[in-house]
Amino acid sequence: MRESQQREWLNNRVNVIVATVAFGMGIDKPDVRFVIHMTLPKSIEAYYQECGRAGRDGEKSICMLFYKIQDAFTLMSLIKTKKKIGMDKFVVSKNNVSENQEETLLAIAKFCENVSDCRQKMIGQHFQEEHPKSCHGLILCDNCDRLLTYSKFDVTLIAQQVVLGLKEALNGTHKFSIGIIKDILKGSKNKQILENCYNNTFLHGLLKNWNRVNIQKLMHQLIFSKYLAVQFCQNSSGYSNGYLILGPDSNKVCEETFSMFLDVVHNSDEIMPEDLE
Repeated sequence: MRESQQREWLNNRVNVIVATVAFGMGIDKPDVRFVIHMTLPKSIEAYYQECGRAGRDGEKSICMLFYKIQDAFTLMSLIKTKKKIGMDKFVVSKNNVSENQEETLLAIAKFCENVSDCRQKMIGQHFQEEHPKSCHGLILCDNCDRLLTYSKFDVTLIAQQVVLGLKEALNGTHKFSIGIIKDILKGSKNKQILENCYNNTFLHGLLKNWNRVNIQKLMHQLIFSKYLAVQFCQNSSGYSNGYLILGPDSNKVCEETFSMFLDVVHNSDEIMPEDLE
């Protein structure tokens, strides 16, 4: 069945084929016009290789990636709990293997979260090209082709306050999910926050003038930059819950060289946090 479907596609008798990552390895079909990822690739290397299957005849082709942050956290949970991931033929059993997989996952998630820098240039930088080129001409990546203009705003002080505030909060017995931390930063007074007295913490209302989109972006950036991390605990139903902990680089926020910038839509009252205007 698989071989016959593959032949139909290679001979242009069908226009679309749905397949796993393993499909296409070694296939040299020159006129692939679209490569569509329905979930997060495991690494930038994998994404680059899979995108390379399109447009080998030199004609314009499009690569699309449907992404949501939960994809990254789901894969991270699988790594942490030493389960198989996609096409991997092994179960993670050594810390260095697990850490390497987590590093590559963080890199591709950070790549997806970036909405302002040229994707072609980011890929070149990832592979340590000396002079990575940006998009040009009629073929542009989604970031270079955006109608919205993003600006980079300095959130160094705010990032330091969030990490240090969370460090102080974690000295107790409480566990904080990303969702509850976003509510605390926004200054919410919902039942869970009031019952646990989270409204008395330093973090409560720290970003009350921000909208939730940018609070979420800030938290993701802190995680993907390893200043914070997510610890997964299996609940009674067998599912994993993710809780924020300090990341391996959390102490670096106190260094003089530390800085962090957030991509924010330029001149947009709806998106831009008041603190950054």
